[in-house]
Amino acid sequence: MPQPNNPYALAKDTLRQQLEFLSKEHPFRLQWARLFYMYGKGQNPKSVLSRLDTAIDNGDQTFNMSGGEQLRDYLPIESVAQQLFDLYVSSRTGTYNICSGNPTSVRLLVEKRIKDRCASIKPNLGYYPYPDYEPVAFWGVRDIGETVLLPALPNAPIKSKTNPQSLAPMRLRLNGALNFLENDAFDPQLIDYTDDYENSVAHSTKFKDHMRSVLSLLSTALPKNSVIVEVGCGKGDFVEMIDQSGYFKVKGYDASYDGSNKSIEKRYLNGSDRIDADLVVLRHVLEHVPKPYDFLAMLKTIFGQAKIYIEVQSYDWIVANKTFFDITYEHVNYFSQRALKQLFEPTTTQHGLLFDEQYQYVISDLSSLNFAFKRQYESNDWQFLSFNELFPNIDGDIKHFEEQARSGAVYMWGAATKGCLFLAHCAIKNRLIDKVRFAVDQNPKKIGKYLPGSLIEIRSKEEFFRTAKPGDLLLIANPAYKDEIVAQVGASGLTDITIQTL
Repeated sequence: MPQPNNPYALAKDTLRQQLEFLSKEHPFRLQWARLFYMYGKGQNPKSVLSRLDTAIDNGDQTFNMSGGEQLRDYLPIESVAQQLFDLYVSSRTGTYNICSGNPTSVRLLVEKRIKDRCASIKPNLGYYPYPDYEPVAFWGVRDIGETVLLPALPNAPIKSKTNPQSLAPMRLRLNGALNFLENDAFDPQLIDYTDDYENSVAHSTKFKDHMRSVLSLLSTALPKNSVIVEVGCGKGDFVEMIDQSGYFKVKGYDASYDGSNKSIEKRYLNGSDRIDADLVVLRHVLEHVPKPYDFLAMLKTIFGQAKIYIEVQSYDWIVANKTFFDITYEHVNYFSQRALKQLFEPTTTQHGLLFDEQYQYVISDLSSLNFAFKRQYESNDWQFLSFNELFPNIDGDIKHFEEQARSGAVYMWGAATKGCLFLAHCAIKNRLIDKVRFAVDQNPKKIGKYLPGSLIEIRSKEEFFRTAKPGDLLLIANPAYKDEIVAQVGASGLTDITIQTL
């Protein structure tokens, strides 16, 4: 859903127009692309998909084709344009394959097209012999990742549907040795933590309990009156909890802070700072920082011999639970347990899981940073992954909720990252989104605004209780909050609705 104010989308669309012009006016310039079986609108009417579409449109009962076992590297014209654009903006030189990197048989391609068009035509396999001049198998090694445009800041809802919304490119790559995922297309200039950014979840009893458990964990690791500094403290919820406990002395730093707590400075730290502290806290900060080892090395310079507590999402949990909506632009990187522990020497590191295993933490010494992480990060041990390769369940999950909704309305409880990005993927695929009535959130600063990417309105839980009817479907964005939400729905007297978690 590219927006007129998005320069990335504008440039990409311009390139697509140029590519279409070249294919019509100067076809010889695109001969190389045919090696990877480019297809899409305007393709040769004699190609297999064009002939299949014609047969379906004509109401034919069968489609004559070869045995269909040839393996090919099919790439839609939109992906060709995207890869060319990504190669252009990267300023790289050399020879690169424009391809998917995934061989698909002609038979599977035909069967998928028939299924997508909900047609009943039957492939007549083996009607045509295999040509002698064609190789049986041909595909490329992918040099360029797949780019998807998603909301730059899911937690910055927009004030109206007509307001500009910022979409940003995601191109995923995985470091095999670290099991560490990164957005290769991340551009920090597309991140703007303004007053519209609302990431506080302190309105939830479940999350307050989580913060209390973290405070208890720190209390066992440090003596009373130790000095804690939270870097990237957000709205200051955890700083205030520490302060109210009276056990530690605390200070926070965050440029997006908008409160009045004198213990919090509204700024980012830099390499020239020198701060005394017993413990540095990074709660859901390191995911946002490119080149995380270098950032920690800067903190080592600032805080010297201090200990550090790091809390991030668990990439292992995301993959195991197939939560594609947890992959967000503002998180440039995703740590597996292996990757997070390898940031520090193992003899000094305590590691554990939190928040129903969705989060993980380490407590270690800044002085024990492990250079092996940086060496592996800067190696060539990376491979590009598409969203569909990493999460082959995307289409099936959305279809499942469509079937659950039947003729009723759909509501999304949770207007933070998970709910926002799930609906953004629905909007990209144009599935389920037309059934979604509104999103529900307990943060009063989000009410009346719209989710970027899908433009679904955010309303209060009280309005949901008044609006929902028997037969409607409520989707809970985060399963960790299910018991809390189900209890509130039950207390409201609302019955006979279907409740499912993403």
